[in-house]
Amino acid sequence: GAAGLKIYDLGAAPAIRGTMKDAFTATRVAATDTLAVLTGAHLGTNTARLQVVDTENPTLPVVLGELATTVTATGILDVAVNPAETLAVTAMGASGIWTVDLRDPTVPVRIGTFDTAGTAFAVAFDASGTVVYVADGSGGLKAVSVANASAPAQVGSVALAGLQRDVAVQG
Repeated sequence: GAAGLKIYDLGAAPAIRGTMKDAFTATRVAATDTLAVLTGAHLGTNTARLQVVDTENPTLPVVLGELATTVTATGILDVAVNPAETLAVTAMGASGIWTVDLRDPTVPVRIGTFDTAGTAFAVAFDASGTVVYVADGSGGLKAVSVANASAPAQVGSVALAGLQRDVAVQG
């Protein structure tokens, strides 16, 4: 949020290892061993942004790159990063999902979209990093292949009662 990104050491005595703050209010974060991808609002324009942060030295996180959008600040509902740190997927609500190329983390680029039937609230990668599971509101749970990240394709789905607002994947 407004306090910026904080990185914690969860050892015997939990403590803050590093902090980063700029003109960006983060609302979601996905992290790997050395990278964090944050989504939220740019304070000056009130538009949604995606920031790629190097966290290899947790005491000194550094913004590597940023993807500006024209989407309203609340437009990105969730973000996930593949295990290889080369692709991010964002849940875009009624607009489905976006795929974002992170191969050059200094210049993240939206390369694909997939419009789900419902409202994409949350996303999670499988262990291979080629399938994303989407909590699709009243549309149930979707499995979307991102093996070709510029052309995501649905490979499965299951109808579930109620609104699906979050998803987690193990294995």
